[in-house]
Amino acid sequence: ARMDTSLSDEVQEWLEEAEKATGRARDLTHQLLAFAKGGEPVRRLVNLTNCLREAALFARQGSRVRCECSLAADLWPAEVDAGQIGQVVNNLVLNAVQAMPGGGVVTVSAGNVGSEAARALGLGAHPFVAIEVRDDGPGIRPEDMVRLFQPHFTTKRHGSGLGLVTSQAIARRHCGAL
Repeated sequence: ARMDTSLSDEVQEWLEEAEKATGRARDLTHQLLAFAKGGEPVRRLVNLTNCLREAALFARQGSRVRCECSLAADLWPAEVDAGQIGQVVNNLVLNAVQAMPGGGVVTVSAGNVGSEAARALGLGAHPFVAIEVRDDGPGIRPEDMVRLFQPHFTTKRHGSGLGLVTSQAIARRHCGAL
């Protein structure tokens, strides 16, 4: 259908978005299978800028939440499983969207962190890229903080309680932290 030049630009854009969504669904399926098997990430050197932006914008679709990306212009490439890192950002942005049903702003930021800061954070001596997801929601109740990473813990009516657990496991498999 995308090869049909008689289609309007708007239809072409819809088809392009559908194609991207299909690719993300494929990647998610691979991630879930790898996660279920306890598999290691399939790492490649990735320019994180597009990966982070696409995951963030996809997660907020259909909501009243506006997404802003503040990614360092000199962001280092990272040796990661792009699909898994995209899933982490997707999970975090989705949590932010669900915390702001009336709308708000979620900001995804990323910047380079040198070896000294990595050591200070207990993440070894290797430089890394820090990714931050921040929102305007009400925040997490103090009594829930200790349970955030417990499987099936959720504060949402229709939540599974697996988003943060999965995200934490992915971060650890990438020698990082959440």
